[in-house]
Amino acid sequence: MMTNYKYCKLVRITVDAYSSCLNHALVTDSEEVMGLLLGNVENGNIINIFSTICMTRKCKQKDRVEFDEIQISQATEISDMLEKELKTVVNVVGWYHSHPKITIPPSAVDLNTQYSQQYQGPFVGLIISCFSNDNKNTNKINLIAFQTVRENGQNIPLYIEIDFINERDVFISDKINVCNSAVTFSNIIKNLLLEEEEQFKKDVEKIDKDDFLNNVIISSNRQNLISKIIQTISFPYIDSLESEIENMSNYLAYVKEANNILKNRIKNLKDVNKIKNI
Repeated sequence: MMTNYKYCKLVRITVDAYSSCLNHALVTDSEEVMGLLLGNVENGNIINIFSTICMTRKCKQKDRVEFDEIQISQATEISDMLEKELKTVVNVVGWYHSHPKITIPPSAVDLNTQYSQQYQGPFVGLIISCFSNDNKNTNKINLIAFQTVRENGQNIPLYIEIDFINERDVFISDKINVCNSAVTFSNIIKNLLLEEEEQFKKDVEKIDKDDFLNNVIISSNRQNLISKIIQTISFPYIDSLESEIENMSNYLAYVKEANNILKNRIKNLKDVNKIKNI
């Protein structure tokens, strides 16, 4: 099946797309998170990534993550809409997931997941390692891109070089902000809440409706998890946005003041020239 597959030699990802992946990876240090990558392909072996889609997980564990094939189809529909808007080719070109507190190399499950998607065309996997300290007790974040090579019935990782680019390096037109960080982060929160809602429904189905105590416990756990999402993720992000708005307001005030100073200098120069002419 993979005999004629053309492996990638380079992955180019926009700064905004990487920031979205990183923000998603940092929402939890106890479970892997994941999403899909949207972009296009150059010369058959260079993948450009400029947008992301947060995915709902089938399982939530610290050392593995799985996604539903249906979400691939949904992502394809989103890429089609984005393609019409941008008037350029947009496809699902890969997936990303986090490795919290574990080493960055892909696991056997990761390699198999990657291999299962490659047959559809150029497709790459990104892994973000986070919440891990080095021997100097410094928290470091690492990023790798990989594909899977199957040799003698075994899956082997093929690591690919990564370049960070601006959206203007990808688009000929003036289309920018394809990957809106605020929208992406709101989608991450929505997916986390959706996962908790689905888990709550599964837990309720397992117990008797008349089992009042367990129903209370399950409902209480659900509220605690929702509160944790809001307190540990939403509030800090809102604070960072407010800080960013304040910084931008201060910078705008500085620019206006500098503009007024330049206007006065120009006016003074014009007045001096008038005097010289007289």
